[in-house]
Amino acid sequence: MIALKGSVITSKEIIKDGVVVIDGAKIAYVGPMGTPCGDTNAKCAQSPQGVPNMEIIDCRGKFISPGFIDLHVQGAGGCDILDGNYEAVNTISKALAANGVTAFLATTVYFVGAGPCARPSQGNHRGLPLHLAAVAQAIRKGTQGARVLGVHLEGPFINPLKCGMIKKENIAQTMGTLCGGTNVKYARPPQGVPDIDAIIDACGGALKMMTIAPEMPGAIEIIKQLKKNKIVAAIGHTNATYDETIKGFDAGITHATHVFNAMRSLHHREPGAVGAVLTDDRVSVQLIADGKHLHPAVVGLVIKQKDYERTALITDSMSAAGLPDGRYVYNDLKYESNAGLAVYFGTDTFIGTALTLNKIVKRVVAMGKANLQQAVLMASIVPARVLGIDNRKGSIVKGKDADIVVIDKDCDVSMTIIDGKILKK
Repeated sequence: MIALKGSVITSKEIIKDGVVVIDGAKIAYVGPMGTPCGDTNAKCAQSPQGVPNMEIIDCRGKFISPGFIDLHVQGAGGCDILDGNYEAVNTISKALAANGVTAFLATTVYFVGAGPCARPSQGNHRGLPLHLAAVAQAIRKGTQGARVLGVHLEGPFINPLKCGMIKKENIAQTMGTLCGGTNVKYARPPQGVPDIDAIIDACGGALKMMTIAPEMPGAIEIIKQLKKNKIVAAIGHTNATYDETIKGFDAGITHATHVFNAMRSLHHREPGAVGAVLTDDRVSVQLIADGKHLHPAVVGLVIKQKDYERTALITDSMSAAGLPDGRYVYNDLKYESNAGLAVYFGTDTFIGTALTLNKIVKRVVAMGKANLQQAVLMASIVPARVLGIDNRKGSIVKGKDADIVVIDKDCDVSMTIIDGKILKK
């Protein structure tokens, strides 16, 4: 058993002189130091059950926080989900764990056409696309770092006008100009373009979230199928009007991918997708609070409108996360990482961040848009609720998984514990 002493961040408060006891892979006790876990001098010499010889870790002067959960990770530590092998996913998991992330969604794209590595035509022995098979393997086998909770697919049923970093071969469409064009006309996917059931099967049971544009032909039925299969339908990469967005909510959308980014914005006569997202309590949001993707005032607006209970901080991190500034490659395209921002090389097009979630937590606190306890909430229990796993993850509560991170006031990580095992100390 392990006992951590320090300031404990819970969903309700920060217990300044607190203790967390870990028994195996679970949290056995959380509360003030003293009875029933130690004496009044906070020696914490035994567990609540009276078992002696507990390992005592003094974290005083630091914060004992629930492990962070990132719903939007494309890569980290020099690797990308699109690398298409277990080793890459494992490297990402280790880089995340070193920075306080204990669980994440492997975020990637689906290929509807031919192309280089990790394509559906180059599957593993189970017939799965290589990059999706690698994620499924990491779930089955486990990793040496943050736990892989599943796959988050951005597309392929998105609007090419809001494609952002997503390439044409990752978008299901049949006619009209491609990404960046105007006057686009759409039709249902042609023969050979996989339907939603085929995509679910291709993920090997790992698909947990799909970003979708509700205005696209057939999207409403796809959203209903996602809901039926208990997969989170998230609006994103969309040019939907307010009314089209509400129809998507009615069909089963419950989440919004990187709100404001790659999304029809707010107008006083046509509120658009952003207006619907901000004013409908059925929908939670992802927020890239790096101060670059969104102005700090907009970050504050989203948090104020959606509240901390429905705002999930994300990184949208690329392979450069956790590495020095420099030039990297995503999906065969070069990009540059500078001060945590990732842009396509030679352009000003944002494609994500090179940050880990502890840095996002630090930035949103520095903006003055949340205090530390609130920021941690948005990086832990809220994403757990989005995925429906808050009964076992996302907060420091007796009986839940012992996923814990110890941070200082600057959100630098000194210890990461996953399933009761210390991975960084």
